[in-house]
Amino acid sequence: SGWEKSLVHKNIKVSNVLLDITFRARLGGFGLISSCSSGAHQDHQKGLDGSKIERHDPPESMHVLQPNEK
Repeated sequence: SGWEKSLVHKNIKVSNVLLDITFRARLGGFGLISSCSSGAHQDHQKGLDGSKIERHDPPESMHVLQPNEK
């Protein structure tokens, strides 16, 4: 009945794609991951050991949401 838990990599780039001995692509660089369970995205990020990871976004990516009546 579908997946129950998965990881969102969030840092896919050329340097994180590795080749195994048969030249199949493997994804590495799992320093930052987001956890998704039962299809619901979690707001926090965890390291592979389960510890919480502080998120540091560039200032230009931040915006303030204004509440509305809806």
